[in-house]
Amino acid sequence: MKIAGKTPKRLFEDAFVVIDADGEEFPILIKTVDPFQFKTDYPEPEAPTKRVGDLTVANLKDAGYMANVARRESSFNDWIVLAAIRDTPGMEWDTVKMDDPSTWSNWRNDLKSIMVPAEINLLHSKILDLQGLDTSKVDAARKRFLASRAGAQDKL
Repeated sequence: MKIAGKTPKRLFEDAFVVIDADGEEFPILIKTVDPFQFKTDYPEPEAPTKRVGDLTVANLKDAGYMANVARRESSFNDWIVLAAIRDTPGMEWDTVKMDDPSTWSNWRNDLKSIMVPAEINLLHSKILDLQGLDTSKVDAARKRFLASRAGAQDKL
């Protein structure tokens, strides 16, 4: 899709730098992620089936199925964090494995070995901010657009 003949770019990058006691810098690369990739990394659970008369239907009220759905939904925020920083060169997790969703919630504990809680919270905020435009960016863009329209009208 294009707007005014151009395709808006949606991939943003940022970095968060951890500085150790010796002053050495360890940059963590942060990227925007496609939330639809979550479906690939953590597919939706399939409901078991049950017989209702002559029909076989999905049993959406099955306790195990409902627990799997809830577990998947609660993993989305953890996945966003991990997917956003997974391209950081040389980053090795102690307990997190990207192919094992049951480990994703360990990211905060793993980071505690190299960061203080305030740094972890700041990194988390930066990751979430990068995933979408904050209102200040939208307001600034709107004002620029309206100002350009007013300038164009003045020239007529």
